[in-house]
Amino acid sequence: APVGSQGFVAVCGPPAAYGLAVWAIGRSHADHNFTLLAGHPGARVTCVAATEDGSSFVSGSDDCTAVVWTMELTTKSWHFHRRLCAHHLPVTCVAAHRDLDVVLSGSLDGACAVHALQSGRFLRALCHPRALPLRACAVSGDGIAALCAEGGLIALFGLDGAQLGRLELQGAPLVALELTPSSAPSFLLVVEPGRARVLKSSTLEEVGSFLAPTEITSATLLANSTGAGVSLGAGALAVVLGLDDGRVLNYALNRAE
Repeated sequence: APVGSQGFVAVCGPPAAYGLAVWAIGRSHADHNFTLLAGHPGARVTCVAATEDGSSFVSGSDDCTAVVWTMELTTKSWHFHRRLCAHHLPVTCVAAHRDLDVVLSGSLDGACAVHALQSGRFLRALCHPRALPLRACAVSGDGIAALCAEGGLIALFGLDGAQLGRLELQGAPLVALELTPSSAPSFLLVVEPGRARVLKSSTLEEVGSFLAPTEITSATLLANSTGAGVSLGAGALAVVLGLDDGRVLNYALNRAE
């Protein structure tokens, strides 16, 4: 997850010995700095996600908690902000939005907890209609949350808990799930191994679909404007796909490069 404004990336998994680390990317290799963070001692970090402005990020772990991290601007260092405890099984996915002051954490227990980013106050739980372990979550700038559970059903919610819609994957595993951080209209990126789709999150109307020549292994949705107070159209979006043969493809909604 890209964090901060000066070239920081938060990583978990094998590069961080299954813990959590922040990689400061310098102008040269000698300037790179890889710093381990001790927010989940003795536990495996399973997921990480940054706020839309990169000022904070959230980590989730099999210790059943999520941790919020913030940057100290004077030292450009990352500090533990608070721990969020709402699950009795490992946390599998997280999402956060600074302007909306929310953190989402999804778990193997099938629930998605919504907390206030700054205060850590528990707000509510979003319950996936199939009550299965959650594999991905995302939040948009207009207050829509997307949850994907085992089996491939994506459910959309308002942050007030109202269910807004459903999208069923056709047997293919989910590769990526993202929502644009801007205000209405927001867009949803759904990526399976063979294709990527962009949909309006309010109606689930498909506005773009891209078939990949080989298997998609990673993906992200880029927009030329961010922030909850900024509106954008589908023409401002691009989808970047990483393929299993090492290629990276950049798709705009009206053309591919």
